[in-house]
Amino acid sequence: MNYTVMSPWAKADKEKPVGLTPRIDSINGKTIGLFAHFKGHAVVILKEVERLLSEKYPDTKFTYFQYPVELVELVNDEEYDVKVKEWLKGVDAVISGFGDAGSCAMCLAYNTAYIEKLGKPTVVLSHSYYKTATRRGGSAKAVPGLRVVLPDIWDLSGHTVIDDDVISRLITPQIALKLDEIVQALTNPLTQEEKYVEKNKDYSGVEFTGSAIEVSNYFYSNGWSTGLPLIPPTEEAVNEMLQGTDLPRSHVVAKLPPMGGYATVEKIAVNAAMAGCLPTYMPVLIAAVKGMMDPKVQLEGWTCSNASWLPMSIINGPIRNDINVHSGAGILSSYFKPNASIPRALAYITMNIAGVRPLIEDMSAMGSIARTGVCIGENEEDSPWEPLHTFSGFKKEDSTITMFWPFDTQMIGGGLGRYDSIEEYLRYMCEITAWGWQTGAALILSPDTAKLFADHGWDQNRIMDYIIEYNRIPGDKWNLRWIVESNHLPGNVDVPFDGSYSTRRFWNKDHMFIVVGGRIWGMALTGGGDHGGPSCTKIELPQNWNEIVKKYQTVKPGYIQY
Repeated sequence: MNYTVMSPWAKADKEKPVGLTPRIDSINGKTIGLFAHFKGHAVVILKEVERLLSEKYPDTKFTYFQYPVELVELVNDEEYDVKVKEWLKGVDAVISGFGDAGSCAMCLAYNTAYIEKLGKPTVVLSHSYYKTATRRGGSAKAVPGLRVVLPDIWDLSGHTVIDDDVISRLITPQIALKLDEIVQALTNPLTQEEKYVEKNKDYSGVEFTGSAIEVSNYFYSNGWSTGLPLIPPTEEAVNEMLQGTDLPRSHVVAKLPPMGGYATVEKIAVNAAMAGCLPTYMPVLIAAVKGMMDPKVQLEGWTCSNASWLPMSIINGPIRNDINVHSGAGILSSYFKPNASIPRALAYITMNIAGVRPLIEDMSAMGSIARTGVCIGENEEDSPWEPLHTFSGFKKEDSTITMFWPFDTQMIGGGLGRYDSIEEYLRYMCEITAWGWQTGAALILSPDTAKLFADHGWDQNRIMDYIIEYNRIPGDKWNLRWIVESNHLPGNVDVPFDGSYSTRRFWNKDHMFIVVGGRIWGMALTGGGDHGGPSCTKIELPQNWNEIVKKYQTVKPGYIQY
């Protein structure tokens, strides 16, 4: 049987791509602007660029601008947009750096492209591993020909000190190797391709006809799926999916970066159909797309990072039972349709609407067994506490989805037996490890464990306060330079100046929360917070909700016996 299927790929921002600004004839005697992103060692690298260029071009002047805000576009920052435009009045050309991580390279390219469009010839410096992320960042902001030079300076975030030894070993040789390329990028005349840029082909309206296997292979060959078999998104399948919303199919829910793809209701439905979702999941997916664009979340920091963040969704409210979201034993296992297909649909939305593909925009170095996502429900019925979404200001009767991007999964308790004291659980919680400059954690406690705490007078806030205060490590084992020089000082407590002092592993509760689910022990999903979140978004239901719930609620496993 053949299927005619719809494209999952979104239309992108309609900004017309532009050619590059004409180059300067020479850097000698000119003023070169050195534009650094938020990391402190970006300035160190650019200072070495200045030193080596000054030796060859002694009449060249240099001026610096560091943009201290992480993963934000200058064009959207009124305060710094004014400052950078004033700075640019005094420069002839700009060297920006340094792209040493996926999302950092992407956003650095965003801002370099913006400077290019303001009429200054630019070159952006990135590590060669992040070449595609850098180029895609320029293309996303309508400057596909952005000139890039690739000194292989690995991410220096892990170095607690950037001293003369680090500079001489890791920075100077690479800059010296690429020095002429940097100059040429600012002075070589533009090619015809760099002057006149054609708009990329629009694949959002492409149709394909073939068997189920041919459809799967076609989508995979276009980079539109993860390679698993998929449900052909025919017009019929997409129309069925659209039963789950009252919004018109052309309604734009969000514009997802880095591609700037329009997340229309129709494109969400196409990707949901591919993932095997039911129409009753559509309200959840629409709310999730809104949550991805919550101001608390810097989306590219999660989706384009070289770290291994895993997208996590927590569903609260009556909709959990309406669509059979699993919250019991094996809560993190993907045996159940909503728990498995909702994150899969969000993974496809990230690929096909946000435009994030592996090794192109998603620069995750090691990846994650859950890189394409985890979805759980909170077991509100067996919890002794108020549910998660009420902490975000919603009513208990509201349905919501909370979006979070942790890094690691660790057991709380467990082992050879069950624990019957809160002291044992707290000891485990104070041994949880976490990574990042704004550490966070999603703590999943079983109903039994939550009841044990509640019986001793502990609520979620008290547990989190205890963890924040007593989960500590020696200061010299925490890369404080990375935090301080990357403009990520915690607002509520000073970092220690003396490495012999202990310091908190979790600075505050901004990126920490507790949900009840699973069985017997608990799990900690740690690391979320570096780029914001969590976000909590209300799920809006269509008028025919009760009707479609009745139609699809029986789609759940009924295991045969043997």
